[in-house]
Amino acid sequence: MRNSSRCPRSPSARSPRACPISKPRSPPTRWRRPFGAGGGVGIHAVQVAKLCGGWVLVADVADDKLEMVKAVGGDAVIDGRRGDIAQQALAQTSGQGVDAALDFVASAETLEACIRSLAPGGRLVIVGNRPQAVFKKDPTFRVDPGLMLRKMLEIHGSRYVSLAELETTLELLRTKRLRAVVTRTFPLEEAETAHQLLRDNAVVGRAALVVS
Repeated sequence: MRNSSRCPRSPSARSPRACPISKPRSPPTRWRRPFGAGGGVGIHAVQVAKLCGGWVLVADVADDKLEMVKAVGGDAVIDGRRGDIAQQALAQTSGQGVDAALDFVASAETLEACIRSLAPGGRLVIVGNRPQAVFKKDPTFRVDPGLMLRKMLEIHGSRYVSLAELETTLELLRTKRLRAVVTRTFPLEEAETAHQLLRDNAVVGRAALVVS
């Protein structure tokens, strides 16, 4: 009962701790690039990556989100509105690419850009999901097997986390080394409005429903 009482109900509350540490496996001083970094999971993953000692290159397509991820620790930013994302990532890393790319958007465009931005031996971690039934666009992406072989790349999916990692995350929150970013709150009767804003990628960090 002690363990169950301490667990968040939402799997997404667990994701930030799992993604930047367990899945990328890059050395602490190497480059990581979250795409969709200004969203609810991404903005917290940026903080965890910084706690691990990584140099974090973040990408998004909204000014307010880019400003927020810089405020919570992003070392450099990529504006997806200003040209090819992978080319911008290569330019920011002296042509070497990133050791780990975490995609919280998971559209065909962002996933393919993440693969092209990886350094040799790099790893793409898919965290987001954009179901075609909801977003009206096919998220299926193409992979060049020749590129995967030449650069020895890896693709992983990440959903859940171990209890030990969850306890570490709660301790980081308790000691304020990790900041919970909730920028919008809604009464329960406005739940559909909140959900629509999330579908529109219009929320910086997290939105929360307030039940009175």
